[in-house]
Amino acid sequence: MSRDKRGVYRAVIILVAVAFIAIGLFGNEFFDVMSKGVMICLECMGIG
Repeated sequence: MSRDKRGVYRAVIILVAVAFIAIGLFGNEFFDVMSKGVMICLECMGIG
């Protein structure tokens, strides 16, 4: 595989990743994931 093709593949993957991150942030999924993560951490420490 040539260097040009690898560069294109990398760019496409980065663009798709950024698109998925933007979709998650605009859909307010960040808050759901964060709140679940906080609850798991609190349960592990025995506080929650």
